[in-house]
Amino acid sequence: MKKILALSVVALMFATSMFAFSFVGAGARAGMNFGAGTTLAKHYEDYAKGISDSNKGGNIGFGLGGYAMFDLFKLDFGTIYLQPEVLLNFNNGYKIKESGDEIKLYSHTIDLPVLATIEVPIADRFEVGGGLGFQISLPIKVDGKISYPYLGSFNLSDSFDKITSKPNFGMLIDANGKWLLGSKKKKNIAVVVDLRYSFDFTATKFNAKVGNQTTEYKAFTRRALSLTAGAEYRF
Repeated sequence: MKKILALSVVALMFATSMFAFSFVGAGARAGMNFGAGTTLAKHYEDYAKGISDSNKGGNIGFGLGGYAMFDLFKLDFGTIYLQPEVLLNFNNGYKIKESGDEIKLYSHTIDLPVLATIEVPIADRFEVGGGLGFQISLPIKVDGKISYPYLGSFNLSDSFDKITSKPNFGMLIDANGKWLLGSKKKKNIAVVVDLRYSFDFTATKFNAKVGNQTTEYKAFTRRALSLTAGAEYRF
């Protein structure tokens, strides 16, 4: 918890320093996350061997959040922005289902990406853009659900006295389209549709404590394709 608080403070200080640039807008969005490419850590991978691909794969989750836009510099064909974000993503992870048995590993996270983005006008009220960035991922909760046909189901955390999680670092690639609204002179409101692919550099880990003994486990390495929609306001 202390590490998460420390990283949050660092992220807040970094975001505050962004005001050295020109603050030009902010937005909010929400949508679905698809665990396309999420892989199991070796601890669980052995269990999944021999199970058909149709019975295993990344989770489908949900995300929402907001972002700010800072004007870096203008080009002849568009504008480059710095875009820090705060996102909540739920149900990251991986699931395996075979003969009625099911194992589902998941995490809920606060993600703090910072992207360099570019927006290019393609018509009077339309823009397309893209971005590249890095993110810190702070797990709110890491757990799993294990179900058996005759024995019922239980949470992974039930097997331990305490589970604590560790932050991850990753990268993301973004593409978006924007429909500009507002007056003809000042198109300061936009409806945004966003597609991005994010991937962590390391596996989602948790420390499980039983009595005085703590063991580190690796659960999965997140890869997620996200499709979101939202609104943006430009000053």
